[in-house]
Order: sequence, then C-alpha cells, then structure tokens
Amino acid sequence: MSKIEQQILGKRKVVYFIFFSLAVFMHLYKLADVPYGLHIDEAGMAYDAYCLANYSVDRYLNHNPIYLINFGGGQSALLAYLVAGLIKLTGNVNHWIIRLPGAIIGIISYVAGVNIIRKCMGEKWGMLSSFFLASFPYFIMQSRFGLDCNLLLGMSTIALWLLLNAKDKNKYLFFVIAGVAWGICYYTYALSFIGNTVFLVLLLIYWLCTKKITWKQAFFFCIPLSLIALPLLLMIIINTFDLPQIENWLFTIPRIPEYRGGDIIFTEIWSNLLESIKVILTNDWLSYNAFEKYYTMYGISIIFAVIGSIMLLVDMVKTLFRKEYSVHMPFLILLLTYLMLGTLLNGGPNINRLNGIFFALFYSVLYGMRYLYTGLKKVINKYNSTKCSIIHVVLSVSNIEKKIALIVILIYVLNFISFAEYYFMKYPTDIYPQRFFADTFKDVTDYIEINTGEPKVVYTNASYIYYFLGERLDPYDANIPQEGTRDYWKYVFELPHDIEASAIYVIRETWEDNIKEYINRLEEAGFEKYKSGMFRCYYKK
Repeated sequence: MSKIEQQILGKRKVVYFIFFSLAVFMHLYKLADVPYGLHIDEAGMAYDAYCLANYSVDRYLNHNPIYLINFGGGQSALLAYLVAGLIKLTGNVNHWIIRLPGAIIGIISYVAGVNIIRKCMGEKWGMLSSFFLASFPYFIMQSRFGLDCNLLLGMSTIALWLLLNAKDKNKYLFFVIAGVAWGICYYTYALSFIGNTVFLVLLLIYWLCTKKITWKQAFFFCIPLSLIALPLLLMIIINTFDLPQIENWLFTIPRIPEYRGGDIIFTEIWSNLLESIKVILTNDWLSYNAFEKYYTMYGISIIFAVIGSIMLLVDMVKTLFRKEYSVHMPFLILLLTYLMLGTLLNGGPNINRLNGIFFALFYSVLYGMRYLYTGLKKVINKYNSTKCSIIHVVLSVSNIEKKIALIVILIYVLNFISFAEYYFMKYPTDIYPQRFFADTFKDVTDYIEINTGEPKVVYTNASYIYYFLGERLDPYDANIPQEGTRDYWKYVFELPHDIEASAIYVIRETWEDNIKEYINRLEEAGFEKYKSGMFRCYYKK
C-alpha cells in the first residue's frame, strides 16, 4: 500500500469513527428520559423481564415462555430476555436498564448497515451512510424505548449482514451463524413470521438460481434457523387450533388468550398499499414513531426513496432478463416483501408494524441518490462535449455535480441539527402527556403509606403494570389472571363514577376530557393534592 493510499485509509477511519461516535451518542444520550415515561407495552415487557430474572416465570407464572402473553394479545420475548439478563447482572430495574438492550442492538445494526452499504455500493456511499444512519430520525427513535417489535429492524439488519458475509466467505460455519441470527430474529416480532420467511425463501431461490450458493450451504443455513424457530411454529399451531400449551423443564409454549391470528386480511389491499407507502415515507398517528415535521428520514429523502425504489425495480428486472446477478437484488426483495405484508394488515399499517422495511427503504434512498448523481454527471459531460449555449455555461461550472451534492448534504445536516434539538430538548414536554406512556408511581405509593393514613381503597387510572413494576411485586404473590387484573390489595386500577371521601385517588395526567373533569370534581370536593411526575395524588386528611 502506497503512502497516499495509507493517508486516504486513515482519513476514512477518522470519518467512520466520528459518525460512529455520533450514532452512539444519539442512541444513549438521555436514554432514560427521552421519550418521557414508559410505553404500556414497554412496562409490560419490563415487569415480565423482572419476573424472569428473579423467578424464571413471566407475570402469569409460565416458566421461561418462548412468547409472552402481555395483556392478552401476546408479545415477542427476545427483548424481555435481554432486559432480564441485565437485571440479573446489575440487580437493578430502571428506565436505563429497560431501554439499554434496544439501544445496543441499534448501535450494532448501525455498524452492520454501514458495512452492508460499503459491500454493495462502495466506500464513498458507505461513508455517506455512516452519517445518514446516525442522523435519520427513525433509526434513532425506534431503538430508544423498549417496544419489543422495534427489535426487528436492528436484528434483521444484523442477520442480513451475517448472511451476506456467509455468501461472500463461502464457508459453512458462516451460514450456520447467519441461520442462528435469523432464527433469533423471529423472536422480535410476530409479523416477522411471514415477512422474514417470504424474504428468505425468495432470496435463497435467487442465490441458488444464480449459483451464488449451493444447496448444501442453504441446508447449513436453514437447519439452525428451523430449530430455533420451531417453538414459535408450535406456538402458532397451538393457538390456531386451540390446543393445550406445552410445558417442560426448559420452557413453556403458551396459549395466548387473545391470539391475533386474524391480523392478516385480503380485503383492503389497495388502501393498505397507499397507507403503507405514506407512513414509511412520512409519519403515522403515533408521535413516538415519527414526527410530522421530520418524517422517518426527513422530507428531502422522499424524492430519493421514490426514484431509488423505481430504479431499483427497473434495474433488477433488467438483470433478470439478462440472466445477470446483482448485489442489489436482496434489498428489492426485502422492500417488496414488507410492502406486500403491509397491504395485508388488518387494522391498517403503521410504522412500527412495518419496521422491518426500513433498512431496505434506506437502501432505496441511497440508490436514488446514486442514480441522480451519476445521471447528472452524464448530462454534464454530454453538454460539455456539445458546448450548447446557456446550458453549457451553467453546466460547465467546475465540479457542479459535487457542489449540488454538498448542498443536499448540507440540507440533511441542518435537518439533523433541528431534529436533535427538538427530540432532546422539546419533544418530552411538547407531546406531554403522551398517549400510551406513563410511569411507575412508587414515590406516590410511598407517600400514601407515610402521610395519608390507612385508606379503604386507592383508585387509579393507571394500568396495574406500572404499580407492579414500581413495587417489584413477586409474581406468585400478584397471581395475575390471564385476562389481567383490575385490583390488587387496596389498589383498584380504574376510577369509580362516584367519589368516595375515604378513598385516595392517584390520577395519571392525560389529554382526555373525562379525566380533566374527574380532577375538577376531586378538587371541588376538597381533596388535598400531592404531585409527583405525571401523577397527582388526591386525598382527605
């Protein structure tokens, strides 16, 4: 390697290190505080993780379940086991511990994503991706709170990186490792059962037909994947055909009371397709998925994503007709697979339900950028050779395509600065109180025990899960029925219509008018107020 090549390599390493440091910062800074509070499914996962770490059962006393019941509809278990491992290791349960596994997987998937782009598009686009993956809103937001399904994006990106490496290394061990990773990926989100399976089948068929892998390599990949995914397949069979759950000394394959086998429908395909395209390019109605001002990847990315997706499809069709292999085909398959899945979702698609599509969409953004950049260079060269009047004068400016590229990058930088300021400084209060988020209220329960005497009952509009998590209740003592619980000890997790003078009321602040009206009734009745976090405690001395 020449001295100049060494200098170039050294500069590239500096660039990669700077943007990696930015990615780490964006994933970990104020992790416990932004977003504010815990999503209700995040709290459910966290309490199950606490139970698993200390008692090897979930909240419903199922021994090491391969799928969680949560509030009856089910919840993927991978995140809970990762959090349980941290709880076991540290002995703590707090917001930081609850959210750290998702952030770490987000950081690892950042590294995987950059390396995928380097492998498939080259070093220049790899460096550009190292900035974009560290700064695009959705890649930051989705890994900063413990929603189990959000792990699909990170884990599938890591698994794809391992599978692409296995193909290139051409060694059986790498295919085994990739198979393990994809098997684990099924434990991130139920929709991956369909999405990932269709994607992998199509990808393996493509690689086999183009002779990029052998049947033996495919076998070494599929065996560990199948073995790891087998318990989930049994879970689907048990809940589809109403069979008894399976329990053994190692794990439980549970019955899910409100099993959502009907999430796939075939009657809303066109409307769901349009909605899928809208939400992945812009935002949905959930502010914790994307902001209306910044969208999933900033507004400027829409044009690149649309052009990139179209040209990716066109170019891949051309390679198929020419019977040529393309390194870009896996990303078109992944994009189309999850877009197809979005058309079949009962209740319509939203961003977190389609989170498995976002690395393929990101690839399309870069593909669109590259197509426009190379196309602009061709146009400039053409007019420079013909010396066409005014157009020639405009296009003959030195390195005009690079100047335009710098302007585009500057727009992204300004968008990122604005987003980061909003996300960390304004977002927690701007959306407060955020729908589906609350917090544990142990400070309030401690206050009640010390300062308010012995009430007959404590009423609260918060879910039981926030109380159970805050108090670190023994699941054997809690003894929660599978349909959930409305009361525990002296706590009732709903507000009565009539106000009782001897009761205590713990009110979570919400945007709902009926709760505001209820608070007014308590204050008019002469109740004292103690405020902690998002909770107000009303009582009479």
